[in-house]
Amino acid sequence: MRRLFAALLLLAPLSAGALNTSEDGVRLMADPVYAPLTRYQNIKKESLTREEFMAAMAYGGVQRIHVDRRGDAVMGILVTLVSHENPPGGNDLVRNIQAGATLPDFSLYTASGQRVDRAQLRGRTTLLSFASAICAPCRREAPLLNAFAARHPKLQIFSLTSDDALGSDQFIQASGLKVPQLVNARELFKTLGVRGFPSFVLVGPDLSVLAAGGVGFRDGKFGLEDWVRAALAGNRARVAVHP
Repeated sequence: MRRLFAALLLLAPLSAGALNTSEDGVRLMADPVYAPLTRYQNIKKESLTREEFMAAMAYGGVQRIHVDRRGDAVMGILVTLVSHENPPGGNDLVRNIQAGATLPDFSLYTASGQRVDRAQLRGRTTLLSFASAICAPCRREAPLLNAFAARHPKLQIFSLTSDDALGSDQFIQASGLKVPQLVNARELFKTLGVRGFPSFVLVGPDLSVLAAGGVGFRDGKFGLEDWVRAALAGNRARVAVHP
């Protein structure tokens, strides 16, 4: 009931040219025709991507929709995240490795049989994202990881899961994940001490760990972008290519 209430509750004040009915606002926001006219923001009026907004709503957010009309024409739709839960991040989600350490050796495969090992990471900055098919936050994170990867094509990104190939296929279908996912990574999870999600390890071109830990949300914004940039800024001597 809470999520249904969150999806329908509209709190925008009435103003000239604005229409604020539940039916109209939700219908227009869901119509792909109006996607170019739709903007998302948090309560601080900071811009959110659609992926960030949808993830925040899945965590129990409440929205406000303001539809600007001129006669029968829709001029714009402003969707504001007015309340939300902030799933926490923290270094304790990856407990056994810290910045400065060398990434342990590994050899894993994608569900389609492509082999990836540690040696293949040398020479490029690499982001490792940890996931599980039974992890609901991982499914919510997938579109955000896709968008992050599209913005940073020079950054090598892999998702890792302890699931087998079948579980990985099911996760990819359910979440829409587009980055390569390495399967049967249970032993690497144990070695690194992965204890929760969403969690990440950022690896430099020399295979040294630049950062490791969980990444959460703040005011609806997923913290991965800031987390990666802070790690790169603190390790410029080790990073050959800025993503």
